[in-house]
Amino acid sequence: MCALRPTRCALSLGTLTDPAKGTRCAHLPQCNYETLREHTSHVRTCPVAGCVALLQRSRDVERDDALAAQLRQLPLGTARVWVRGAEVRAPWAGRAGRRLNDKESLMV
Repeated sequence: MCALRPTRCALSLGTLTDPAKGTRCAHLPQCNYETLREHTSHVRTCPVAGCVALLQRSRDVERDDALAAQLRQLPLGTARVWVRGAEVRAPWAGRAGRRLNDKESLMV
């Protein structure tokens, strides 16, 4: 599955630098690790819309180190990325570094 994802934390709206999600969540990580851990101390459910996973303890939060490493390689200010499996690409990343138009495929 290929999805265009924001590079902002769903809770703090800050830059997503340390992506994490609940161990029972089926979606991609959308929150920063410490922000999500703090959230679990007050609210016991996942903050992502449509997710009904319970986060009963702070250890129910897991980091995605592979996604974090790929996000660190993006230029500062990148607002959205294409995610397919373990692959992350900026929307502007076309062949030979040129910007893609709407009709071209972003994932090769």
